[in-house]
Amino acid sequence: KHGRMSMLAITGVMVQSAGIHLPGNADISFANADWAMAPTTLPPAAWGQVLFFIGLAEGQTSAGLFDLWLGNTEKREPGNLGWGTQFLSKDKKAADKMRLKELKNGRLAMLAIMGVAFNHVIPGALPGCMYN
Repeated sequence: KHGRMSMLAITGVMVQSAGIHLPGNADISFANADWAMAPTTLPPAAWGQVLFFIGLAEGQTSAGLFDLWLGNTEKREPGNLGWGTQFLSKDKKAADKMRLKELKNGRLAMLAIMGVAFNHVIPGALPGCMYN
């Protein structure tokens, strides 16, 4: 789950840094908001939507969580959030290969978003980073 969220986060940083924003409330100006300061420009209703989505995602994926902690994988496979499996190959070997690719891409995305965040807090920490 962390890898998927990191992939979404780094994509959001790149899209927002390119000047692309979702249409929406005319009261919110994105003119001078960078990716790190954007959350401070949101009204309380938008924060409610964000927290609702987080609660919904966490609530849907918490089934069998304590069993996983204890090593019991009968109720849920680690990393399987219950969606997207229809896109996997029916061949077990090919599906495992695709899962490994997603795991590696998620790990890379976690490193990428950490690097961009560190570069924002400590300018120049990541030489050549264009997302400040």
